[in-house]
Amino acid sequence: MASLSGIKVLDMTNESGAFASRILADLGADVILIEPPQGGRIRNLAPFLDNKKGIERSLYHLHHNANKRSLILDISNDNDLKVLKKLASEIDIIIETFAPGEMAKFGLDYNTLKKINPKLIYVSITPYGQHGDWKNRTGNDLTAAASSGLVFVAGQSKDPPTQAAGDQSYKMASLAATSGVLIALIGRQSNQKNTGTYIDISIQESTSMAALQTSNANHFTRDGNIPQRPGMTRGVFKCADGKWTTLNVSSDRYKIFLNWVKDSGININIDYEMSKINTEGPMLVPKVLNFTKTLASTLNRTDFLEKAWSLDLMALPVNDFHDLKENNHLIETKQFSDVWHEHLNQTLGFSKSIVDVFEKKIRLNRAPLLGEHTNDILEEFKIKLKKNGNKE
Repeated sequence: MASLSGIKVLDMTNESGAFASRILADLGADVILIEPPQGGRIRNLAPFLDNKKGIERSLYHLHHNANKRSLILDISNDNDLKVLKKLASEIDIIIETFAPGEMAKFGLDYNTLKKINPKLIYVSITPYGQHGDWKNRTGNDLTAAASSGLVFVAGQSKDPPTQAAGDQSYKMASLAATSGVLIALIGRQSNQKNTGTYIDISIQESTSMAALQTSNANHFTRDGNIPQRPGMTRGVFKCADGKWTTLNVSSDRYKIFLNWVKDSGININIDYEMSKINTEGPMLVPKVLNFTKTLASTLNRTDFLEKAWSLDLMALPVNDFHDLKENNHLIETKQFSDVWHEHLNQTLGFSKSIVDVFEKKIRLNRAPLLGEHTNDILEEFKIKLKKNGNKE
């Protein structure tokens, strides 16, 4: 039995929180994706499968909404709103990404719903949280990453600040939300009243954790030094075949590495001081970087890596997606799986769930079609449909 088997979740998120509910679904929770009649915003996010736009073809939707069920409800419609409140009275968790105060307009805020469902765990994910001067500011992945400091410490040392790919702010917020939910579930089990709680997730605040991992804030608080962009060229090198590789040489392996360079016929012409090498590390010394670039440029990546490994140097390829797909290690560890999507008549590739280590076997189900499970869910919660389409 899956860890969260029997736990029911109402998913009212956009792209900033969809990963959180996906993780809960992977852990076995029954995640009910609430969507308006025209479909949620995620369904319209590019890129699309085979570059053909459609509400069932967004790759963002196909990935982030896997393992969920779709229920169409229009909360601006009184009948649908009653249905949603009925569902909210019986489920375990709500995750929403509406602006602060927006859910209260519909009577769907935590303070209202906890009166009819004391066990409810309610998660709000917003750009800057529910309190403070910025609470009503709009935001996205970029603004959260910028205001958290992550953009400032990303990129090359001499270049402007850079936004990382992959919606890192949304992922950090979703991980924070998921962690909060799991803690809240344990807390709910341990208290006698079996009561839930409210979790306020600020995307900006969550992303600051990633910024702190990149540049230790103690450098500023202790020494007054502002963390700088470290850049990535210090350990990344282009090989003769145009492919990229990483190489890190520790101080104790430096002389061995230096012999490799000399044996390759490269004129090093460097008067190095081992004290500086030991203090800063070889790959932080500009001259060492330069002759390492020259060395890499003379060898194909495969040959470069094989030689580095034979000398017990730390090196791995910079993989593109084709490399990842064909990587023997990833194949052997079953990092990828295929899921058949009968509506699209295609097999879709998925990477292993990040919570796969917690479960013996996580089953991946394709993302739901818009409203695919509406009738089933209403029947499960004993909500009947009138002939005119209204719900009671």
